[in-house]
Amino acid sequence: MHRPFRLGPLTTTCLIRAGDGAAAIPERNVRARVVPGKPFPANLPADLADARERVRHVHESGACRRHWNSPTFRLDAFTAGRDADEELVLDLEFSPSDYYTSLAAQGIECVPDAARAAGARPGADLLPGVSFGVNVAAVTGDGRMVFSRRSDQVAVNPGLWNSSANEGLSRTHDIADDGSVDLFGAARRALAEELTVFDADIAGLDMLSVVVDQRRRQWGALFCARLRCTEEVLRQRWTRGMHDPWEHTEFAFVPADPADVLGFLLDPARRDSWTACAPALFYHALVRTTAVGGGAQPARGVVEAALDRLLVSAST
Repeated sequence: MHRPFRLGPLTTTCLIRAGDGAAAIPERNVRARVVPGKPFPANLPADLADARERVRHVHESGACRRHWNSPTFRLDAFTAGRDADEELVLDLEFSPSDYYTSLAAQGIECVPDAARAAGARPGADLLPGVSFGVNVAAVTGDGRMVFSRRSDQVAVNPGLWNSSANEGLSRTHDIADDGSVDLFGAARRALAEELTVFDADIAGLDMLSVVVDQRRRQWGALFCARLRCTEEVLRQRWTRGMHDPWEHTEFAFVPADPADVLGFLLDPARRDSWTACAPALFYHALVRTTAVGGGAQPARGVVEAALDRLLVSAST
């Protein structure tokens, strides 16, 4: 049974569908393809098609801040298993979608009211989800984990603390040469567009898990990126311009050790200010960072022990 991710008193609507951060999911084991023969938007259920039309009208009439209706993907099927070496193998099937459909499925019609859900979400019968994106936790060369806070200009989760960088899958940018959906490429694109981090800066990029926000019906792949560049290098780069400067209002650089990262996540000042799956992302990234760092104890055990100490300390 899948239960939402919890971190002590921090509860979420994020379900972990595969992975726990202890081992990377090999890129060769991620099979993501586009299902042929599903014309869009003709393949939408009637209620979701009606909701999408309302979103389109509101945005194109000028009634609220307009967002570009980018061509995206819908996740139609997901399975996870293991190969002979006990490594995770993922199979994902996608069909065409767009950003207006994602907003409609989440009950978001107008950006200024993005925090308000419009009651029942159209397309709730879709299996297993509507939209899919990537979320990346970045660890700098000087050992800092990067947290970002979303601005009020974004349509989804405005003002909340989130991953270092994130992107929804794009039918324009995230198709590999063989026609498959390139999840790793999308993660690298997120780093470039939101953090000004380029391929030469990335010492390692690991896919850790697949999750779904049960409330918003958003699926995602969680990644950890180990960077060569330091906090100071990034902050200097940002003074020279960013691809998407309006996405975030602030960044926090936190030492990438269990006590500091878990303490940042559980700080009462921001306990209710997280997107649904950001805590799971940083927990898994913390486990992976601990595993890469070596040591005699299993990485998951080290992180769990640090969490236990933190919770005991908080209760006394």
